[in-house]
Amino acid sequence: MEKEITSAELEAKADMISAPKEEKSEQEKEKGIPFVIPLSMEYKFGEEKIKEVDLSGLVNLNTLDGQEIDRVMEAMNWHPRSKFRDTLYTKHIAMRVTGYPVEFFNMLGWKDMENIKDRITIFFLYD
Repeated sequence: MEKEITSAELEAKADMISAPKEEKSEQEKEKGIPFVIPLSMEYKFGEEKIKEVDLSGLVNLNTLDGQEIDRVMEAMNWHPRSKFRDTLYTKHIAMRVTGYPVEFFNMLGWKDMENIKDRITIFFLYD
């Protein structure tokens, strides 16, 4: 009798594991990977002290923004193999969505710029 109960319990657990997952709520879906990238240190840029970079403007980019960035890359004679994995290309996207100039992004530590680049890559290629 104990074997039957144990078997029934195992089957019930298996049913729970294979049951379809509940759909995520809209709030859970929106959480995802954050758009605010914390920096490894505080950067002083002009009079401003910057501890994080907010890339939430990515969701507002449109086709004209993409065309303009592509024209800038063409004018620089820059032709990356994978533009959304390229530091220069993603730096120009970050400039557009944050309003910070190239000088700000050029002074960032490599790791901080890589974190920004990775978030942009995820947004365009995986989100």
